[in-house]
Formats: sequence, structure tokens, C-alpha cells
Amino acid sequence: MKIAIDAQLLSNAESYRGAGVSNYSRELLRALGELVRAGATPHDITAYVHARQPGLDGIEQAVTALPLERPAARIAWEQSALPVHLRQRGADLVHGLVNVLPLAAPCPGVVTV
Repeated sequence: MKIAIDAQLLSNAESYRGAGVSNYSRELLRALGELVRAGATPHDITAYVHARQPGLDGIEQAVTALPLERPAARIAWEQSALPVHLRQRGADLVHGLVNVLPLAAPCPGVVTV
């Protein structure tokens, strides 16, 4: 199964951006990466991130080319460009880490609230 994870809010900044949601996202992706590296899961996992993130071995990182720090830009990307990327990559499932999924997702989704 090809699993796509919307991790646009993952940040290493030493500010509020690097806390809460970022910590959850980072630790989830690290744990999933460990499963992939150990051969304990047959799934291919791609994380959509705004910048390449260290320490996510086993996770494919798809870096978005747009500056998505502003909420309006990120939401527009999640609702318009992300569904296109999901379709192109043949995603079987999308996981929205921060309360939202693209309305036009071409596959089932799971959202963290």
C-alpha cells in the first residue's frame, strides 16, 4: 500500500513551530521509518514536507516547492495541489496530521484531530 502523509507543519524551528504538532509528526514518521527499515511493514510511505527533514530514514520525503508557512498558502496547496500529487503517485491512503484532508482526495483518508 502506498501511504501519503501530509506533514507540512513539521518544523525543526526552535519556536512554537517546532513544538506540539511538529513533535507528534516527527515521532510518528520516525516510528514508521523504523518499521520500513526493519522490513516490518510492506507499505511505501511518502511524507509531504515543506523542507527536507533529518532523521526520517525509511520515509520518502516529497518536498513542496512553494513557501507554505502561511496558513492560506498551505490550505490552498492541501486542497488543490496535494490531490494531484496523490493521484500521480498512486496513493492508496492519505493521512492528514493536522485536522484536515483534501476534499478532492483520490483515495481514502485518515485524519488526526
